[in-house]
Amino acid sequence: MKKQFQHTSSFVYRVLGTMQFFWASLVIFVCNAAWIAISGLYPMAHDEQFHLGIIRLYTERLSPFWSSMPAGEATYGAVTRDPSYLYHYFLSFPFRLLDNIVQSEVGQVIVLRFVSIAFVVSAIWIIRKVLQRAGFSKQLTHLSLFIFAITPLVSFFAAQVNYDTLLFLMLALALLYGQKVLERLRTSQKLDTKEVSILFIILAFGSLVKYAYLPIAIAVVGVIGWRVYRLNLKLPRLWQSLVSSFKKLSTQAAFALLALVVLFFGLAVERYGVNTIKYKTPTPECNQVLSVEACMAYSPWRRNYLTKQSYQQGRLETTYTSQNFPRYVTTIWLSKTTEQLFFSISGMSNSYKIARPYRAPRIASVTLMLVGFGLFLWHFKRIRSDYHLDFLLAVPLVYLGALLSQNYLDFLNIGYPYAIQGRYLIPILPIVYVLVGQSFASSLRKYPGIKASLAVLAILLFTTQGGGAATFISRSNTEWWWPNQKIIRMNQAAKRLIDPIIISR
Repeated sequence: MKKQFQHTSSFVYRVLGTMQFFWASLVIFVCNAAWIAISGLYPMAHDEQFHLGIIRLYTERLSPFWSSMPAGEATYGAVTRDPSYLYHYFLSFPFRLLDNIVQSEVGQVIVLRFVSIAFVVSAIWIIRKVLQRAGFSKQLTHLSLFIFAITPLVSFFAAQVNYDTLLFLMLALALLYGQKVLERLRTSQKLDTKEVSILFIILAFGSLVKYAYLPIAIAVVGVIGWRVYRLNLKLPRLWQSLVSSFKKLSTQAAFALLALVVLFFGLAVERYGVNTIKYKTPTPECNQVLSVEACMAYSPWRRNYLTKQSYQQGRLETTYTSQNFPRYVTTIWLSKTTEQLFFSISGMSNSYKIARPYRAPRIASVTLMLVGFGLFLWHFKRIRSDYHLDFLLAVPLVYLGALLSQNYLDFLNIGYPYAIQGRYLIPILPIVYVLVGQSFASSLRKYPGIKASLAVLAILLFTTQGGGAATFISRSNTEWWWPNQKIIRMNQAAKRLIDPIIISR
């Protein structure tokens, strides 16, 4: 019996370590996300109408710059000074072609949703490289990415027209090229022009996809600066290494890199620099650029504005007696964000009805996270010494800190916890999963059989109990789907197959 158990454990390890398992994870993810992309009635919950509207706005012009606010377009906020515009601007070019080929809005939306899926698949592929470079085993990397891929919100997130999917890809690229720069500093105490230039372009591009990328860019630059300081490297020597590596580039490569660096530096200055000079902030509020009356057409700003007025006048229907930060984090922020990782939600046409998570994966995920966090603290020194963790910890922590701070300050300002979204955790979730997994692996290093059993149990639990598109399919109804008989019958048939398998509702 013991030998059979050992053989089974070895088989599990071998399977998890293969590229076939990783490819299977990607295929399963694409199938789940594609199901939602094809089924979900437009506009879905993650601001699809807003993003598609701005993409269409940019199709009417070649330049991303605005001399004045486009007439009647305040519904999209202060687009003339919004730094989060490159996603919409770049997608406007394939959309121009798409608009001539695919005449129906349904077809256009589905194609753009598949672009989002491609962004997320690319990000997962790159994150695998990042985790491998950090020293994590193939088995743990593949298992963590599989669990990530079947987390219900991830498929739901990937299947929508939204700039957060591109932000995820840009974070993955920043981690990869940040690792390359840091590794070169560690091994040769030099900088390479190509690597530094590409990293700069990635950081500048990401910051102009969404302003929430700024903390990521700051963290990456900060960690590299700290490494230079710790290695006691002199700036003239680093500059000389940059010049030397630049001279080794071909004329075409040198020109292309220089042109892109200048271009993205200029784009960043045009938005963030000018905004800071003119409005005293890199990301001005709508009413700093437009009138209050015009901004009332922009629904997120209008919601916050009216809620703040109600809060100041004591007219809020739901009030929060305590604004204590620890209580806010534990009872509001963590509760909402972690629950949303396993829930589903309808679109605007169905009043954003929430489908609660299934209990089994929800309870299991919270338990694993809490125990894993404790084990991580317990084994922190060992894990940190065995893996290149400083960079992989610093970037997600700065991003998480900025997100939490913004949510909390907004809560204090308007009196209501708006804009708390589990999808904002998705870019850092693979790193969280692999750190939790490594914490369990370190604790059970003498018990390989138990580790293998837990891995199989996690795969079975999160796959069969609402994973991937299953929560969306099982919890949704005809009001969530395109009004197409094939789509309706397809989802109803899947629903009949899935519902008997789920043991806890």
